[in-house]
Formats: sequence, C-alpha cells, structure tokens
Amino acid sequence: MTNPPRPTHTHRLGRSPLPAWLDGLHRRDAGELVVHTPDGDARPRPGWTVVAWSDGTVTVASPTTAARVYGPGGVYAQLEQAEAAIARVTELHPPADDWSWATFGCDHGGAHWQLCARCRTCHPCQTTRALVEEPTP
Repeated sequence: MTNPPRPTHTHRLGRSPLPAWLDGLHRRDAGELVVHTPDGDARPRPGWTVVAWSDGTVTVASPTTAARVYGPGGVYAQLEQAEAAIARVTELHPPADDWSWATFGCDHGGAHWQLCARCRTCHPCQTTRALVEEPTP
C-alpha cells in the first residue's frame, strides 16, 4: 500500500504575494488568478486557500472548507491525531523478545510465533488486531 498524498503547504489568498511553491501551477487570465488542479483550472477568490500536496499537485478550498478540513479542529487535524494515537498503541503492544513462546506454541493452530509484550497473549494481540481489522462477532 502506498502512502496517500499529504498537504505540504497552504496559502490563504489575499494581499500577500503568491508563494514560490505555486510557481508554474498558476496563471493570470484578465488579471484573475487561475490555479491548475487535477480537476481542471480553478479560479479561487481572495480568502480561499491554496493547498500544495506531496504528490506535486495543488488544490483550492473555500474559506469554509479550509476551516473544516485544514483548520486546528478540522478533519485533517483529527486524522493526524488518530494516526498518532494508533502509533502510540502499536508501540505499547510490540511482539515480546521471549522465544520460549515458540516452545509452547499457541492454541490458534500455530498461527502465532510470539506473544505480545504487554498483554502476554498471542501477538498480534486483540488490541493490535483491532487497529487493523474488523472485529469478529
């Protein structure tokens, strides 16, 4: 699985000059800014936000969308918080460096070779599995 593109820069359109990272990705048409996006040319207005992405593309967002997606409590901030929480939980539940487990085996048909360092059950433990798969009823 490849990593999805991430925002790398944002710029709110207004009185300040356009940032250098936008060079080659815009033009002026009768004095109006035109930004080249994957969905076609966009004509953002002052107050709109231009977003640069890690894959080299740019997008534009209205003030409402920019606040709800890229703002401090926006969807993107929530995504980053969730990813950080998953990473913290994953660090708390690594496989143990206890190879005696292999001697005893597990009662899951030999599907596990180590135990969870925290839970002392088969690794990946229920906590780790809950992060990456749907729970089974």
